[in-house]
Amino acid sequence: MSTISCKSKETKIDFEKFLTTITMLADSEVGCRRRQSPLIWLIIISVLLTAIIVGGGVFWWQQMANRKSIIRLKTQITNLQKRINDLETKERALAELEKIFPVIENKLPDWSKIWQTMVLGFNCHSFSWQAETTITQELIPFNPEESSFQLRTPFYIYSPDKTKFLDIYIGMEVWEEAGKLKAGFGPDHGVGLGDLKTNQLKILLFCGTTGNYDNGLWLDNDQFVITGFAEYFSKSEEEKKVLDNKIYYVALLYFFNLARNKMTVYSGPKVEGKFFQRIYQRSLREQFRNKFPNIIFD
Repeated sequence: MSTISCKSKETKIDFEKFLTTITMLADSEVGCRRRQSPLIWLIIISVLLTAIIVGGGVFWWQQMANRKSIIRLKTQITNLQKRINDLETKERALAELEKIFPVIENKLPDWSKIWQTMVLGFNCHSFSWQAETTITQELIPFNPEESSFQLRTPFYIYSPDKTKFLDIYIGMEVWEEAGKLKAGFGPDHGVGLGDLKTNQLKILLFCGTTGNYDNGLWLDNDQFVITGFAEYFSKSEEEKKVLDNKIYYVALLYFFNLARNKMTVYSGPKVEGKFFQRIYQRSLREQFRNKFPNIIFD
């Protein structure tokens, strides 16, 4: 049975029943006079065609409305599922930060002391979860026997089993001159992960002049942390007014889990630019020179 429903009027059109009625009408007295009155047949046929067209239009409208409703519902379900997944990821990431933050403070005391100087009560709760992304799969081959690799070895941070290393100074040029090692920073900065088993390097992080990476710490052979900072960009015109159009910087923590192939990003509190440059960047330069006393910096 072909039945068409229209929700707005709560009506149903039964085409088979309607066709039977028309046929009976044709066989009736009116139908017997069809040779004398062909106009009646034209009217009947017109009514039948109109009913089919109108019914078909109602059916098409209903089908389209149902499709739109289904698409809208699927979109809402997808968005809700994403929000739930983000909340679960956020809770897991913040719990993870609470666990590893004491290790970071213990192993990188200079980093935590500088931020504690700039931010009152600086601790793991000063950070918020920003994102979780998949670690890049782009690989760059390297040759451990080449001088370009050998010159950079003083800057590598090796994993506990010595099979991997972090290079947090991607973008820094290193060369030898008159028997002395020299280094110079360019405008760009990056972090690389080297695998000494495969002799391949992954560029994990990269940024321009608005940020930098200053420390790397292995937690075990599959997990490590990169500390850094970046210029803070206001999210709205109202926020710009609140910040009085001044430049601010934020602390950044990047937590890598190689087993899960994931990177989690945490963002810390804002510090006014002038204050940040006077304390943090000056201290950073001093730390660098103390860490590498035999290297001349241009």
